[in-house]
Amino acid sequence: MLIAVDANVLMDEENQDADVLEALVVIRKRIFSAEFVVTETVAQELIWLSENGTSRQRRDLATGALMRLLTRGYTPLVLSPVERGIASVISLKLRMQNVIPHSEENDATIVAESNHLWGEGLRFYEGLLIRGYP
Repeated sequence: MLIAVDANVLMDEENQDADVLEALVVIRKRIFSAEFVVTETVAQELIWLSENGTSRQRRDLATGALMRLLTRGYTPLVLSPVERGIASVISLKLRMQNVIPHSEENDATIVAESNHLWGEGLRFYEGLLIRGYP
């Protein structure tokens, strides 16, 4: 089972946040086949935060999270140009229909990028959004 994580999870893990560390352990124990993935938008957020974070601590956490992605068992999720295009459309529709606030473009994009992990989930969301259901 593929599980996508957000930049905040990676930074909290880097910061040794007890709740996040416990949650990751529990998921790994309960979902034997769990494979954690990092979407392109999450990687881009970490890169941006490592250079432009609001504090030295946030920049250091983002840098550390990036440096240790692979050693911590995260797999980068690389989308094809077509998948990126579909994710962009779904992201926009999620925001236009207020499923995710319009100001949260990255979060909507991460959800859209992650949806392709579930196969049927992407088609399900596309169908709902194309028909105009919230």
